[in-house]
Amino acid sequence: SRARFAPGLSSREQDRYWKANYYAAIYCQQLEHRYFNSHDGAGLTRELRRFYRLDQKGKIAMIGRGCEGLPG
Repeated sequence: SRARFAPGLSSREQDRYWKANYYAAIYCQQLEHRYFNSHDGAGLTRELRRFYRLDQKGKIAMIGRGCEGLPG
């Protein structure tokens, strides 16, 4: 299902939330592909801890690098 955002947001806020939702969906797909299918809970925990500590640019870069191994 598509995300819905609160009415009354400025176009800048809508853009920010749209991008956050977009990158979150990609990252969740990456996590599922890498960890859930192989039942690697320890690897998932390590990655989430590393991801949590990154700034916004680092998170976006990490998500971008992770796209390389995903199925179309």
